[in-house]
Amino acid sequence: MALSVALSACNDDLTVSGDDYIFSKEDVWTYWTNFNKLTDISAQGEKVSASFYHCGNTTLSGVPSWATASNTFFSSSNDIWNEQNVYITVKPNLTPSQRIAVLLLMAKGSDGIVRKAQTEMSQNAGSLELSFVSEAPAVSAAGQTIQLEYSTNGEDSKVYVESESTWLTATKGNNSMIEVTVDTNNGLARSAYVYLRYEGESKYARLLVSQASPTGSFDEKTTNIGYEGGIKTAYFTAESDWKISNSNAWLSVTPVNGEAGAASVRLSVAPNYENTSREGTIYLSSTANQLLDSYKICQEGLKLQVDATKYDVDCANDGALVKITSNADWEVKTEADWLTPDPKSGHGDASIMIKAADNPSITPRKGKVTISLTKNAAIERNIVINQAGVPYGVDKDKLSFPWVGQTQKVHLSTPSTWNCAVSESWISVDTDKGSGEYDLAVTCAPNNGAEERSGYIMVKSEGEPLIINIIQQGQYFYLDNTGSELGAMGGQIELTVHSSVGAQCAIEGADSSWLTFEQTDAEGVYVLTAAYNNSINGRKAAFVIMPTMDNINQDYTTGVKYTVKQNGRRLISSVPALHLSRTGGQSTKCRIVADGEIYVYKEPTDTWYILEYDPKTLTFFVTATENKTGAERKGRVHLELKALPDGQNKKVDVAVIQANEAFDVDINDFGDEVDWN
Repeated sequence: MALSVALSACNDDLTVSGDDYIFSKEDVWTYWTNFNKLTDISAQGEKVSASFYHCGNTTLSGVPSWATASNTFFSSSNDIWNEQNVYITVKPNLTPSQRIAVLLLMAKGSDGIVRKAQTEMSQNAGSLELSFVSEAPAVSAAGQTIQLEYSTNGEDSKVYVESESTWLTATKGNNSMIEVTVDTNNGLARSAYVYLRYEGESKYARLLVSQASPTGSFDEKTTNIGYEGGIKTAYFTAESDWKISNSNAWLSVTPVNGEAGAASVRLSVAPNYENTSREGTIYLSSTANQLLDSYKICQEGLKLQVDATKYDVDCANDGALVKITSNADWEVKTEADWLTPDPKSGHGDASIMIKAADNPSITPRKGKVTISLTKNAAIERNIVINQAGVPYGVDKDKLSFPWVGQTQKVHLSTPSTWNCAVSESWISVDTDKGSGEYDLAVTCAPNNGAEERSGYIMVKSEGEPLIINIIQQGQYFYLDNTGSELGAMGGQIELTVHSSVGAQCAIEGADSSWLTFEQTDAEGVYVLTAAYNNSINGRKAAFVIMPTMDNINQDYTTGVKYTVKQNGRRLISSVPALHLSRTGGQSTKCRIVADGEIYVYKEPTDTWYILEYDPKTLTFFVTATENKTGAERKGRVHLELKALPDGQNKKVDVAVIQANEAFDVDINDFGDEVDWN
């Protein structure tokens, strides 16, 4: 629109002309001059200016909430035209629609009449915002309705929803909510999108709805039932319509299908007459063959066990107690007329007695007992009863006698008459015949020889001959050896006295109190103990053993003697002399062998060397100064036994020699005991 204005005083003539209108001064007190700047404002918002002329006080109104004006009241006298600028700040348009407002100027002229001038302000549309607030839902297989929330900056009435699958229905609700209804899922897990659209716009939002495959679960996973079979009920819950599959001929299930929810099926189990248990499984599936759960039926078979398959019984008035473990009826049979079961039949766990009649023979016998189940005779257990014959034998088949002779008894067990005979003249019995059980007295005459002798008794009855072996010891009296030697420190000797004629022991010898003996718990074993000998002189004593029995072989009447010798105390030096070089220093170590404590000392006049003695290791050495005399130096270390009896002494001297020039010397180890005095 083009507009031209001719200005003058307010009471002068005024002509306002434009493309569409012409005003006279009577018609206007205010008018817009650049209203075209208020149209097509950017959707991002901006600050624009508009100008107008007015005569008299003027008010601006109609500014929308999405804009602010720099001023809304403009003062002016009634007789002067004024040009004004107003700045309008427009906020961003967050909606997808153009928005329009009408700005109105109202001016009151000198005639008191209010005149108006209006113009249109418009802002371009913003971009469409359309999205789901809710996250992508995952629902169970059961049919159900869920709500989803969305948001938009457009008009809610223009928002509509769609779904891409027949099993999912989406309906727009109130307050930016969508109701989504899903059908029951009988098959595999599935998913589909819900679309949010806006009328006239290509922009959309979508949300994936996932539905799980159906689940189902038995309250219990397994059940046990006896061999007789019967009825069981299995309870379960399924999210979808269901069906039961079963491939076990001995098991029937009703019903085999049903609707979603809590349910149960009836299991009819046939009897199991086999000796093994069996298992069957039924499967719970959706109508689309989606496996939901399984249920196991465990049925035991017929059971029959005995605690043993062989029993040994005596020949008379005896039987076998058999423990039966079973879950069914059973019966007992035997082909042996001397065996009688009690009871002959029963049910379940029980104990039965298999009675055996007396066996009149010495020959053992056996019989078989068969226990079988009445429901299935092929299931059986066989038991063998071994019955001993009448006792035939002796309680001892070997007798040992001392040399002096003796009478011992042997118990004979036979079913009838018997006879006996001896192999040697020195063996005798109280009778050579009898009947049934008998205590036979066996006597051996004295054995005057040194060697052991043997014989036997033969008893003949109904069975094989019985042999009783006889052994009689001879007369003997000896030691393994006749003497031993001990050191001065004393010690012990263990002796074994071999005697069949008794033994009486003693110590003999002048001043033999240093030797004692003691008998141990072992037969014929003695321990001799020698005390410490503090003298340099040796000593000896005899351990004498005498027989104690009468009428023995004359060779043993004098007894035997065991001689014990004890050495006197020793004192030995490993070297006869210690050699030192002219320059002095330390000698080699000298080792000492001694029984008991010793003195080690040097001559007081030997001041040119130092003696060092270690009583723990029984060693000593000397350390000498340098030899500046020009001649060989000699000294002497004395070794002497302590605590000897009065009047006794034993001493060994070791020479100490220091050369007046360099030398080499070989040192020998211990030799024979030498007294270097």
